[in-house]
Amino acid sequence: MKLTDSALTRAQQLFSSYRCDDKGMVDLIRETYQDSDYLLDPHTAIGLAAARECRKSLDTPMVTLATAHPAKFPDAVKAAGYPKDPELPDHLADLFERDEYFTTLGNDPVAIQNFIADKISV
Repeated sequence: MKLTDSALTRAQQLFSSYRCDDKGMVDLIRETYQDSDYLLDPHTAIGLAAARECRKSLDTPMVTLATAHPAKFPDAVKAAGYPKDPELPDHLADLFERDEYFTTLGNDPVAIQNFIADKISV
């Protein structure tokens, strides 16, 4: 994507961005678990790193939300020093024993829209 200088300047006034490499993500998972006994997932760790880095004022509260569960990323949390595969939450404990249901649809936007509309319960 190419932006004009004025569009880029305006976007930079409205938005902040941050990148975190794998080492930074693993380090933050480790530090957070050691400091607070809370196990972050990789996505949330990167979000937390971005929130800390991009926060403009300590007078403005910063809220970060967990975006996944560490059990989805056992390799990352073990790389951070967590000693085992994280357990699934209680309501998902039987996830891998549950029946799986899926529907394969063709590359037809109208058929996909109709499928979704038929499945939505109001």
